[in-house]
Amino acid sequence: MELGKSIENHNDVVVRLTKHVIATVANGSNLVFSPISINVLLSLIAAGSCSVTKEQILSFLMLPSTDHLNLVLAQIIDGGTEKSDLRLSIANGVWIDKFFSLKLSFKDLLENSYKATCSQVDFASKVTFFLS
Repeated sequence: MELGKSIENHNDVVVRLTKHVIATVANGSNLVFSPISINVLLSLIAAGSCSVTKEQILSFLMLPSTDHLNLVLAQIIDGGTEKSDLRLSIANGVWIDKFFSLKLSFKDLLENSYKATCSQVDFASKVTFFLS
């Protein structure tokens, strides 16, 4: 699947998700949410998942593989290849309990493709979020 078609599919998913949230959750109230953040989160989960979970997320996002998914998200996060005066910047982060560890390959993927910072925190005794 070519990258342009994948990004088009990704945009279709965002529109579908937005329509669903507006129709079901908003229900006449004020609501602010970020479809791209939700898709980045689903992509992060898919990239770190195995088997059925990964396949279900890839199917929902209309993408053939996690490798392809990582290319699409890297393009979106980097702002694509077109030069413009307009720029959308997003910050991604993964916080994991200090008693668990991430596989080095997954941590590298998060940091390099998703531009996500990875932090270990103590969720059991206190929650502290670090902004970088």
